[in-house]
Parts: sequence; C-alpha cells; structure tokens
Amino acid sequence: MCNTPCPTTRKTTDSHRTTGLGSARFTTILNMLTTSLTWSRPITKPHKLTLTKAQKATLLYLRHNQTEETLAENFKVSQPTISQIITTVETAPLHVLTPAAPSIPQTLLNVYGTVIVDGTIVPTYN
Repeated sequence: MCNTPCPTTRKTTDSHRTTGLGSARFTTILNMLTTSLTWSRPITKPHKLTLTKAQKATLLYLRHNQTEETLAENFKVSQPTISQIITTVETAPLHVLTPAAPSIPQTLLNVYGTVIVDGTIVPTYN
C-alpha cells in the first residue's frame, strides 16, 4: 500500500471527481465512441486531441458547464477546435443509445400543460 496516492488510484479518483464517472464507466463510453466514430483516419489531418481527451473535455463541458474558451485553454487547443470536438463527441452516443432509450410514457404525453424534467441541462451557447 502506498503512503501517498498510488498513480492508478489517483488517476481514477481525479477522473471521477472531474467527469463524474468511474474508470469502468469512462472506459465503457470510450469503447462506445470508438465503435461509433472513426476518430483517426489515415488520409485526413489528425485530431488535436486523442479520443480519450476529447471525451474528457466533453464530459467536463456537460457536467461543469465550463465555457469552451476555458476548455480550449486547458486542453491547449483553439475554441473552434474544442467546439467541433464537443459537437462530434456528444452526438456520437445518440446513434448507439437511441434504441436503448426508454419511450415516453403515454400518461406524460396526455398531460395538459407543461412537463418539467428534472436534471435537464440547459445550453448556455457560449
């Protein structure tokens, strides 16, 4: 046992604190992205971030509502680059998860008025 945080323990803990996902869930999502995206293409210019860093940047954007400018500075890329990466990464799981998404119960569809879903992320369009 280490007196100081062991490198693998610290990495998992840090990732969990920042992204909200443990290493197993982070890896599961990364594997889904790997199957639904072609991140590295031999004939095109390579991405400025690895898929792992792109996923982390997207999760930070969604969980902490960090601005694209802040993320771009932290990941040492431009704001347009981080914007394009976030758009690509956050829409990719939709193709994989859409069949697994539960349908809206008929009782909610018949409600008169407005239905508020708790936990909805409201984009800030920064």
